[in-house]
Amino acid sequence: MPLLSESPLCPICLSQIEDAIHMMVSCPMKKETWKAGQAMLLKPIVNPLLIWQVITFQSLPRSNKELQASIPDLITYGRILQVIWSCHWQVVFDQATWSHANAMNRLRNSECYRKNVEGEEGRKEVQTTD
Repeated sequence: MPLLSESPLCPICLSQIEDAIHMMVSCPMKKETWKAGQAMLLKPIVNPLLIWQVITFQSLPRSNKELQASIPDLITYGRILQVIWSCHWQVVFDQATWSHANAMNRLRNSECYRKNVEGEEGRKEVQTTD
């Protein structure tokens, strides 16, 4: 178990004070993971700070219909957040170096990836064999 850090700096970029926003979305290394993760999961690239507003419930659709329509995107953002969270703590507890490739591999091995990317191809294959 690591000792509590004496430094308030982000353990990933080592250049900015780490607060909740920096830890999840504004660290330059994590911004790249957010953008690459959205692209990998076939989602439009949204600024990670806007995603922060959504995942902290500062900005959600007002109508039930709009909210229901946004659920697939929220699931995608949640999966990317889960990958970033686990990779962050791997750096802290295992004293590892942040690895964008590791984060992308974790995302690629996720159910979210299979549903968003492989699922589309799988459905097409099933439709053509019937």
